[in-house]
Amino acid sequence: MADVIFGGIEGGGSSTSIVLVDASGHVLVEMKEDVSTNHFNIGLEECARRLINLTNKAKNEINFSTDTPIKSLGLTLSGGDNKEACDRLTRLIKDYSPNLSERYFIACDTVGTIAAASKSGGIVLIAGTGSSGLLMNPDGQTFRCGGWGHMLGDEGSAYWVTQYCLRILFNTMDGLVISPYDTTIMYHIMCQHFNVKTQFDMLEHMYTNFKKERIASACEKIAQGAHHGDQLCQHAFTEAGKLLAYHVCALLHHADESLFEGGLKVICTGSVWKSWDLLKSGFIAGLTSRLTQSRETFKFFHNNSNNNNNNSNNNTTTNNNNGKPMRLILMHITGNSTMGAAYLASEAVNQPIPFDREKNTEVFFSMEL
Repeated sequence: MADVIFGGIEGGGSSTSIVLVDASGHVLVEMKEDVSTNHFNIGLEECARRLINLTNKAKNEINFSTDTPIKSLGLTLSGGDNKEACDRLTRLIKDYSPNLSERYFIACDTVGTIAAASKSGGIVLIAGTGSSGLLMNPDGQTFRCGGWGHMLGDEGSAYWVTQYCLRILFNTMDGLVISPYDTTIMYHIMCQHFNVKTQFDMLEHMYTNFKKERIASACEKIAQGAHHGDQLCQHAFTEAGKLLAYHVCALLHHADESLFEGGLKVICTGSVWKSWDLLKSGFIAGLTSRLTQSRETFKFFHNNSNNNNNNSNNNTTTNNNNGKPMRLILMHITGNSTMGAAYLASEAVNQPIPFDREKNTEVFFSMEL
């Protein structure tokens, strides 16, 4: 058994994954469970218990004593960007299980995703049960857009797609706002997925026994409807694509110039990205329209270019201070995204594990800004 073990946990609203690695970065065990570790949904105490339980299960898989702490445990969790909550979660874990790990690193799930794909930083755009965007610069400074949950945000997420379609369906059935698209397929999706017959039956799912993950899971059926040609379902994904593009636009002006060298990386994660073919047209339209409307987003780069060249740049393509068009590169993680959390755990104790990020990612779209 390895003398030094690092752990990484990536936790979301519907599933949680763990990896244990040795000092050389060799994966000892990987596990995933369909449980939420978002403390806003389940509370900090239950979150701590679930993290401890999963870590001990992983230890047992490699015959590592649960009474012996691993070197460091990285926790990149949905809802993990609140320092006060993270500090309390760390204390709870230490109180409940003193021998779980010697050291802890806790951050939001987006930080772990960036670490799994890029050493210098970039943007991570999550579109799963919920949605959020986060930019990390090379100096570690972060900026966020979204991530405010289903009551205040989650635009472009699986939950948003389902709620958007249900709202259109209900408004059409009520005669409040008549949809230009036929709602028959969406009505059948609602009845089948939630096992209901009427609008009133849906109130239990939306209010009395509300489960965000259950509602979000209907997005898969909406995607199927879109692939079969239903215009309402297609429209919902087009709008979701626009909203996800808006997240990127909101973060661009915070990006350090060095991130644009070779193209600004946007790491896309979450189940909604599996339907990129449905999101693509909306994403491109949203990105193009927003940047056209607000070129001041790139004021920093324009000013640098003007200072060097003493002329203004009025082209529709955004350039950096070397006059080269800047590119946006969308990629997804093909390997183990939880490795980002494990890497951060090792970095926290100044023993960074070797990690080939190029082999862990794949580009699926790029465009000139």
